[in-house]
Parts: sequence; C-alpha cells; structure tokens
Amino acid sequence: MIRKADVIQGYADRNEMKNFFKAIKAIYGPCTKGRYADRNEMKNFFKAIKAIYGPCTKGTALLLSSDGTTLLTEKSQILERWAEHFRSVHYCSSAISDAAIDRLPQVDTNKDMDLPPSLAETIRAVQQISSGKAPGSDAIPPEVYKHDGPRLMTELTTLFQDMWCHRQVPQDFKDAIIVHLYKREGNRQLCDNHRGI
Repeated sequence: MIRKADVIQGYADRNEMKNFFKAIKAIYGPCTKGRYADRNEMKNFFKAIKAIYGPCTKGTALLLSSDGTTLLTEKSQILERWAEHFRSVHYCSSAISDAAIDRLPQVDTNKDMDLPPSLAETIRAVQQISSGKAPGSDAIPPEVYKHDGPRLMTELTTLFQDMWCHRQVPQDFKDAIIVHLYKREGNRQLCDNHRGI
C-alpha cells in the first residue's frame, strides 16, 4: 500500500521537475522571444539560473601562508592572513619626511571650521551621496537618506552636532569592512591575486 506521505512527495518532486524544465526553457528556449534575458526580465532570469544551478555556495576559501608554503584551512588562520595582507598593503610608511612637512608654510586657522554642522550642510552632504551604490553595514541604501525628507535631515544634524560637541564618534563609524575580489588571474589561494574594496 502506498503511504500518503509518498504520494505527497511524488507530487512535490513532479512540481520541482516542472519548475526545473520551465527554468531551462526560459533560459535556453528555442525562440529568442521566450527568453527572460531577451525580454529584460532580470529578476526572473536569475531566478531561473538559480533553479538550474542551485544557490551560490558561500564559504571561506583556503589560502596560502605569506611565505607560500603552508595551506591555511582554519577560519581563524585565514582571517588572520587576510588581516596581515591588508595591513601590509594599506599601512605603508610615509615616503615624506617630517622635516619636509615642517618646512611647509603655516596658515591661519579658519574659525568657521570649528562650528558644528548645520542643517543646510547636512542636506548638502546627503544630496551629494551617489545613488545606486551598495549600502553600508547598516543595510540602508543611499536613496533612503536622499528621499526621506526633513525629519531625517533634522535627526541626522542633531546626531552629527552631538558627536561634534562631545568630540566622540561611534566605533561603527570608524570601522571599515574590506571585501576581497579575485582578479581572475594567478593562483586563487594567494592574497596578492585579490583586490580589496
């Protein structure tokens, strides 16, 4: 006797196969009018790609040590190697001597620079943010700041003025997130073959 669970699973498997073949037809269909990409339906196109190839796998790629002899497999070792790499790339010592800096002429201090930020300055700064860029660690896209209105601008100005008066900035504002992208040349396990953004 066939169990009810097996029958339900059979329907689920058939539906999954139907969706799979629909996705293949949408991508590799015989006529170009039927394809998502040709109709500029990018959301459906990538949904179909994901149905065929599965979701992208995320994991920590193995790296070689700085001397290139040892393969690092532990996540903590890999993170430490990335930190070491980006410290060596981004924190180079200055080629300008202190004596040369001391010889530069000193100008008078602009007292207006010591005033806390005004509402007009906040609005101007927010309007200069580029649209269409990736959001930061707070996951708020730039367009939200640009189009949210006067209440948000007032709140932001109050926040900036508070930081200005206390001369203290939250640690989240100071922290940077570096993402590495493979340059598509050379050994993927070498840090030098990646670009940090």
